Order: sequence, then structure tokens, then C-alpha cells
Amino acid sequence: MSLHSDPKVLTFNINWQIAPVKSQILNFMLTIPSTFYRHELFEDSEFDNQYAFKGCILFSGAHYQAIFRQFNSPEWTVYDDDRTRTKQSWGETIEFCLESNTYPTVLFFEKVEFDTMEIELSLYEIKKLLLSTKELE
Repeated sequence: MSLHSDPKVLTFNINWQIAPVKSQILNFMLTIPSTFYRHELFEDSEFDNQYAFKGCILFSGAHYQAIFRQFNSPEWTVYDDDRTRTKQSWGETIEFCLESNTYPTVLFFEKVEFDTMEIELSLYEIKKLLLSTKELE
């Protein structure tokens, strides 16, 4: 089977064998790339479009939530049943996940067609998150 064009959205299902501890959640979330080129994952691709991380479905116990980035903004929105909350940065979003013990189960990447903002963390934010996981465990 071959594709005639790259899909607009790629999803990746994360299969956790057991519920991860906070340090595993942090390590995983820090490794989610803000962007990637399709050829980096799929060698047979005749297309080489760039994809940007847009959000994920989170799981905790028997409850699901979603987090998605606002278009052309560093802000992330948490969707939880009947309410939404705004997080000002990816670092703040990770902190929310650690505090609420939620972890990604599905990642969404959208084909880049416009300029996208990076979700890179500063070294200060990474250090703060690493210290917070030690306090939370």
C-alpha cells in the first residue's frame, strides 16, 4: 500500500504495560519532539513533510483528559469533562500531568502548513520539573 499524499494528522498510541511513576511520565514527556520530518520515522516515505506536536489524550485511573496547544500560541488547553483550563507553557503542562498523575496515551502530530511555535523547555524549567518529581514520589 502506498499513500498518494501525507496525512494531515499522525497519531501514535502509547501502550503503557503498567501505570508509570512520575519520573517515567516526566522522562517520556520531555522526549516528545516538538516537530519531526516524516522520513525520520518512515523510510519508505516519498513525501518529506514536517509534523508538529499538537496535543495528547491523557489517562489516569479510569479517567481521560485531553491537552492541546492553541494555534500559534505557547498556551495549552486542558479539556476535562465539563471544564477547560489554560496552561501557559509546555513546562506548566508537564507539571500539571505530574501533579494529577496523568500520562499520555495518544499523541497527535499535525502536518506543518504554517509557521509553528516550538515547545522547547528552558533548562530552568527542566530542572524545576526534575526536582518536583522527586518531591512528588
